[in-house]
Parts: sequence; C-alpha cells; structure tokens
Amino acid sequence: MSYISKKTFKMTTKLKLVFTLLLIICFSLTVNAQDKVEREFAITPAVVPTNALKAMNEVPNSRTFKWYKELSGDKISYEAKGTWQRKPASIEFDKNGVLEDIEITEKKRAIPDNINDQIIATLDATSSRFKIKKIQFQYNNTGEPMAIILEQISNKQLAPFYELIVSLKIDGAYERFEYLFDSTGNFVKRFRLVERNDFNIQF
Repeated sequence: MSYISKKTFKMTTKLKLVFTLLLIICFSLTVNAQDKVEREFAITPAVVPTNALKAMNEVPNSRTFKWYKELSGDKISYEAKGTWQRKPASIEFDKNGVLEDIEITEKKRAIPDNINDQIIATLDATSSRFKIKKIQFQYNNTGEPMAIILEQISNKQLAPFYELIVSLKIDGAYERFEYLFDSTGNFVKRFRLVERNDFNIQF
C-alpha cells in the first residue's frame, strides 16, 4: 500500500478544486457564447395558421404587414412585420398560431434612466467597447385579445422586456450579440448572432 503524505493530499485536493473551477468557468463561457442562427423566408398569408391571421385582423393596417416563416434550431414561428404607430413592429406567433410576443423598435431615450444605467453597467462588464445597434421593447402574450394588448402597450400599462442588438469588441474583433433584459433591467440571456446572408432577412 502506498503512503500519501498530508502535504501531498492537500496538494491533490487543491488541484481537484482548481480543475473543478476551471470546468465550471469553461461551461459558463460556453453557455454565454451560445450561437443563434435564424433563417427567415417570406411567405404568403395562405400558409399562416388561421388563428394568427384572426389575431392580426385586430391590428390597425394589418394588410400592410408582411409575413415570414422563421426557423431557429428546432423552433418554427410565424412573424408579421410592419409599422404600428409609426414604429417598426414585429408580431410573432408559434407554429400553432398562438401569439408569443410583440416587439416595437424604440430609441434609446425611451428606456427609463434607471433601467438604462443597469443595462449599460452589464454591457460595460462584458466589454470595454460596444455599440448598441438596435433596441426593441418586447411585450409577451398576456392572454388578452390582440386589440387589448395593443391598447395596453399604447397606454404604457404593460412593462416591456428589452431586446438589444449589440456589437461587442472581443479579442480585438467586433461580434454581434442579442441581449435580453427583463422589465427592471436585469440581464436574462444573450446569444452570439451568426449571420446567414443567404437566408436571413434584415428588418
């Protein structure tokens, strides 16, 4: 039977601890760097689920919206894109035509100061150099009819989530990420955006 000194045992224990911490850090980086690949195809209303079309009938000027089918991993969704109250809007439904969320493109000044400060602090902690490319206020399905949800958005009765497209400088090169913050400015998740110029349609 081999003899292991207390000193050797302590060193071995420390090495195991360091190795475990390294594994945790590597796992965290892998999760944070998760890629998001989306493909969008222009489609006609004829292939959109019926209940999604009915919901869109409650949207002013809904006939001016264009339909897209979006593929993201195993997820299939249908998106109507157009203008609502003079702002670019995206209304997304799942594969069964159930409303998922409504996203309205906004200016930076539309974000309350306290929430904006918290978002900027999160981005600062990630990279010393970044540029916010796009801001969308995301309103999730509350179970109410579309017309009521839009009225609540218009009257600022719903607190939005904040979806940002951000260009970050990492290791000397800029990469694009999608960030999601909750209604109080807390970080929820982020994805590295993988460009697919052959499929993806910029909005």
